[in-house]
Amino acid sequence: GNGEADDAYCYSYAGNGFAVRFTPPQYPADLEVARFFLWPAWPDSDHEEFAVEVYDDDGPDGAPGTLLGGGTTTSTDWGWCDVDISPLGLTVASGDFYIAYEQLSDYPDCEAVGIDYSEPDPRSWDYWQGVGWLPAGEWDEFEYDYMIRCLVEAGGGNNPPNTPSNPSPADEATGVSVNADLSWTGGDPDAGDTVTYDLYFDTTGATTLVCNDQAGTTYDPGTLNNSTKYYWKIVATDSHAASTTGPVWEFTTGGAAEDCSWLSESPSSGSVAPGSPADSITVAIDTTGLDAGDYSANIVIANNDPDENSKIVPVTLHVNSSNSAPNTPSNPSPANDATGVPINADLSWTGGDPDAGDTVTYDVYFGTGATPPLVSNDQSATTYDPGT
Repeated sequence: GNGEADDAYCYSYAGNGFAVRFTPPQYPADLEVARFFLWPAWPDSDHEEFAVEVYDDDGPDGAPGTLLGGGTTTSTDWGWCDVDISPLGLTVASGDFYIAYEQLSDYPDCEAVGIDYSEPDPRSWDYWQGVGWLPAGEWDEFEYDYMIRCLVEAGGGNNPPNTPSNPSPADEATGVSVNADLSWTGGDPDAGDTVTYDLYFDTTGATTLVCNDQAGTTYDPGTLNNSTKYYWKIVATDSHAASTTGPVWEFTTGGAAEDCSWLSESPSSGSVAPGSPADSITVAIDTTGLDAGDYSANIVIANNDPDENSKIVPVTLHVNSSNSAPNTPSNPSPANDATGVPINADLSWTGGDPDAGDTVTYDVYFGTGATPPLVSNDQSATTYDPGT
């Protein structure tokens, strides 16, 4: 329209209203002032309180949808009435928005909003209680614009947050600890702006929101699974509702064998071509210092294709209780190389075992040759009677 009021409208009853749709000239746009043309001294000569409301354009067919903020005011003048809406802290980062007038009292104790018949566009809407939002003129078949305006500070008024960067673990990192925390660099180029972060984290492409509106730039995901590829991204939002979505990052956790002291592989890094001999990789097991029991670990062989999971080779180990051999028999009687021994002498020796609780049996070899025959086996005593 030409900006001149040709007529004015008000409702018979409170709770109804008017709205105009706006497209900022540049994004982001801070909403500063709402303007309404109030028809002079009609329907009465007193000023009445009315509500100022800001809506998103996410309603059906682009109608006013989500209420973003609002308040009440009473004008002191006729004609253009400016209402400061900057305290609402509303910033439009994309798309359109609506400025609405809501009548708070019945006719005639209300204000009338001016209308302009010249060059109307389809941006004006009516709100009817019990019906909802309808394009202006649909009920009376006239074409006009409501004289509602909005002053914005567009472009340069607010910059969106910095793009999240410097991920830890690094993008495409492998062998990451299952106890790793996530961290990133965020911030905002505008001094004084506060930034919060939404974190998406899963194994399917960073589509699951696990934390929202946090102020810090670290996150503890808990203990992760071994040999698993994870995806994550950060969405940063500043105090003016401007947001920046970071790239999707990924990393792969290591296998349980990375902290295994008894298992080692050779080579521990590098690559093995498909079809290589089975002995291209050797595995060594060292049981030194291990207690008796069962042990398990995984050998993780990364795939050269980053979209494929690693090959996992399970390893199990059973360690028996340690056992020492019996003591070497000693202190023979008759003594070694003795002469003049009685023909009815018994044989005796010192035996035993270094492991407490072990029982020991003895085999006795006796004769006149260099390799005497076995004369007693599995006896528990340390004496033997060879006879006369």
